[in-house]
Amino acid sequence: MCSSTPSRRAGLLDRVGMMLGGVCLVHCLALPLLFALLPGIGGLLPGHHFVHILLLAIAMPISGLALYNGWRRRGDRLAPVMGGIGLMVLSAALIVGEAGETPITMTGSLLLVAAHIRNWRALAR
Repeated sequence: MCSSTPSRRAGLLDRVGMMLGGVCLVHCLALPLLFALLPGIGGLLPGHHFVHILLLAIAMPISGLALYNGWRRRGDRLAPVMGGIGLMVLSAALIVGEAGETPITMTGSLLLVAAHIRNWRALAR
């Protein structure tokens, strides 16, 4: 019998989703500080906008699949709604530009992480 049950795989997707949300938060908080402290490093790192697009492109399918599976198994609608709103807020941060991108991205990341935590706990029960 395979030790990788569907709920274990679903839990893995939620853990990856939480990790990606955490990476977004660290990126939003630490990268501006790093640039301020070490101005010469700016040319060595990929642009902030590119990293945001890359993280969002990774987070969308993983989060969508994890939250959809959780809803399908447990019927909890709040987690996918929270996650969907979080992904929309993260997408909106790309449009706003640098002036408001950090607080908007942090809000979307926190919503997405909270959705994955709720989903993960529901699957663990």
